[in-house]
Amino acid sequence: MLTACQVPVISLLSSQSLASPSAATCLELPLGNQLIRLALADIVRLEGAGNYTYIYTRDQRRYLSSKTLKRLELLLTDPVFCRVHKSSIINLAYLTEVNFGPAPHLCLAGSQPIAVSRRRLASTRRRVKKYHHQANGRLVVA
Repeated sequence: MLTACQVPVISLLSSQSLASPSAATCLELPLGNQLIRLALADIVRLEGAGNYTYIYTRDQRRYLSSKTLKRLELLLTDPVFCRVHKSSIINLAYLTEVNFGPAPHLCLAGSQPIAVSRRRLASTRRRVKKYHHQANGRLVVA
């Protein structure tokens, strides 16, 4: 005779693996012998460099993470982050100018233009349009 297990699945997980409020709003990075927390709202963009990732913040700092861009993308659950290129993830909150012309690129506050890959052009256009519609912010679309 078979019986159903009455134990909830959540109880099988350790208490550390459960999502905490700080995990949803911060990104933890090792820096030297300590662990620093970067608020997701402070991250302007992420740039992949092989097996490493540069994280740029709004206070013009650059952090180096030994995690790949793909691995960090899984941690960035906020819909404000958009993968626009094989080597770039941007925060749509810092978007100042959009150009989907022959050489598509996006401009972020205090940063160089970021190229949008042909493969991700349609999805980026949809995400930017959706974010712009929700935020009703100032954005120059060319």
